[in-house]
Amino acid sequence: MRAEVRAAQTASEAEALQLKRLGNNVMPQLQRYWAAENVENAEVVALMEQVNEKLALLMAANAQRAGALRSVLERREW
Repeated sequence: MRAEVRAAQTASEAEALQLKRLGNNVMPQLQRYWAAENVENAEVVALMEQVNEKLALLMAANAQRAGALRSVLERREW
């Protein structure tokens, strides 16, 4: 059981790092778009759609991991 919980914790920490990187990568791009005078809305929309897709993947992985961890913790036998 410890190994499974530790694996879930490690995966959660990796996910937190991915979220931090995603935020660190997106904000400078948005600032460049907002600073430009001739920026197209389509460019900003495309960037936000990419971010949304990445977040959806991370959320799905987190939900799957949470379900697996819940099943480990609810086991009658360890």
